[in-house]
Amino acid sequence: MPAMAENYYVGAKMGPTTYGYSNVINNAQLGWDIFGGYQFHQNFAVEIELASLGGFDTVSRKYTGSSFGVNGVGVLPLSDKFDLIGKLGIASTSIGATPQPGWILGGATSFSNTGLTLGFAGQYNVTQEFSLRAGVDIYPIGDSTINTTSASMIYIGGVLKF
Repeated sequence: MPAMAENYYVGAKMGPTTYGYSNVINNAQLGWDIFGGYQFHQNFAVEIELASLGGFDTVSRKYTGSSFGVNGVGVLPLSDKFDLIGKLGIASTSIGATPQPGWILGGATSFSNTGLTLGFAGQYNVTQEFSLRAGVDIYPIGDSTINTTSASMIYIGGVLKF
């Protein structure tokens, strides 16, 4: 196994996060994610991540989301400089709601869910230590009282390898 395949890494990414709701205002708010991982093999890694999933507004409430997850990551090197990445894992997500100014609807509420998360990305290896990554992640969100099952983040970010 090459020494390069046994690396710890950290990264950060950001981009608009959208929720599968209709009749919302400002549904593509900025989300961010920090993650760390260990690459066991040239083609496989494990990551943990903590994400702020942006949010959305309705006429009466402001919603914000967050997630914590663990993912298995598959890496398909296409060249020394470019990799395709797929990930599948489990995430615990929550979404909180607070009334908009002027609305009195019973105060703050929150919902949580645990489920499968997945993502796809392209990664450009600038050097052996630094890469740029762009892709989409899909997170489980909501519960039986919310009419959506996921939030998705289209992102760009960086990865620093040790």
